[in-house]
Amino acid sequence: MLLILSLFPNKHEGIDGALQRVKQIDSLFINIFKVYFQLSARRYVLPYVVFSEKRVEIRAHLIWILLLVPLLICAKQVYIHSVFSIFRCSLLIKYFAKNKIIFDVHGVVPEEIAYNGNSKKAKKFVYLENIAVNNSCCIIGVTNKLLNHIINKYNVEDSVRKIVLPMFTFEMLSQDLNSKRDIDIIYAGGLQKWQNIDKLIKLVNRHQEKISVILTPDSKKISGVVGKNVYCGTATHSEVYKKLLNSKLGFICREDHLLNSVACPTKLVEYLMLGVVPIVDFIELGDFVELGYEYIRYEDILNIGFPDINDIEIKRKKNISAFIRFVEIIQKGQNKLISFVNGEELE
Repeated sequence: MLLILSLFPNKHEGIDGALQRVKQIDSLFINIFKVYFQLSARRYVLPYVVFSEKRVEIRAHLIWILLLVPLLICAKQVYIHSVFSIFRCSLLIKYFAKNKIIFDVHGVVPEEIAYNGNSKKAKKFVYLENIAVNNSCCIIGVTNKLLNHIINKYNVEDSVRKIVLPMFTFEMLSQDLNSKRDIDIIYAGGLQKWQNIDKLIKLVNRHQEKISVILTPDSKKISGVVGKNVYCGTATHSEVYKKLLNSKLGFICREDHLLNSVACPTKLVEYLMLGVVPIVDFIELGDFVELGYEYIRYEDILNIGFPDINDIEIKRKKNISAFIRFVEIIQKGQNKLISFVNGEELE
């Protein structure tokens, strides 16, 4: 039995990035019996239990925490999707899941909390992360840089399996990447400070002669500070993809920080997949330099000028090759994880 410390999203719940990862991993183990267990501090005083052929879903209030003990003891492996999953049950993990943990590390959680100014909470999550790592038989990272960060931070033993497995779905791979592209610069996302929106505004206003598109839920906040040539609006996920297929360059500027150097930005993957050349200031995003991705430097397009269309086309084609290598890493990681859970030897 594979015990997974997470809720399994039902059709009535929205699916964010973390729950997409849960569904992706679940699809690898359709023939394995799984138990999903999620603790809540407020809900499920009467536990919520759903049975299906190969899966049991349990959501329970903290008063039922000891239900987790026999599950931990009986489980062959315990899959942790994030260090947040053990926030309320870390001691049980420490004493009843020794060397059973498959720790799926999505990012540097303690460092991100510290970056946001909560050093006390960050120390708590270092403690939780340490428990997860020290009880792991397998550690998964969305990038090789993230995996190496965890290995070096906690001196992970060689006997622990290490797997690189990025997060992504490939729903638009059948699209025509050779279509004529009318949008010069595109950005699709939120207006959070870490997205460097001030740089985006400066860029599109500098190139008033170009066609720029900004798609964000907060479009009214930005429409008043950009030129009339810039279209600001909202869009569904599928509409965003259609716009990307019609775009030459995509804005993705991040600062030089550990949070970004170990990350695997979905936006960047979408750009590579759909033939949009990224505009970047911090180049070392995740493992993409090693994959051979091409980009336009923010300072160059801002101060020197818009790149030549032939140069953009060369970079776009190289990025398709980089994306193919990215897909190969995912396929290799999936095969390694399946083999490990099934008790097969990894090469």
